Amino acid sequence: MFERYPGLVVIYVMSQAQVDAKAQRFIRDHQLEPFVFLLDPDDEVIDRYGIRKTKLEEAIEQGVPHPTTYIVDSSGAIRFKDTRRDFRTWLSAEVLREALAGAQRP
Repeated sequence: MFERYPGLVVIYVMSQAQVDAKAQRFIRDHQLEPFVFLLDPDDEVIDRYGIRKTKLEEAIEQGVPHPTTYIVDSSGAIRFKDTRRDFRTWLSAEVLREALAGAQRP
């Protein structure tokens, strides 16, 4: 599936609030190329990108950032950004395919 996107790396940044023993086991036991899981223990990346959730609707959201997707090309330019206010909604695969195709164009 990802073969169509040479050089694709998916980095999943997780707040300390999202990491428990189950999440750590999943990351350790599932080497899912092209996915890389990174822990942001002090939420520095989350704060730098301004995606910290400040208005919580549920207790489960405490310390969790807004789900955000960036597509960055090989030169470092951001080609796509989507920030979700509701962690229960996901981007459609079609939207991501279109964004990836656009990022590959010169």
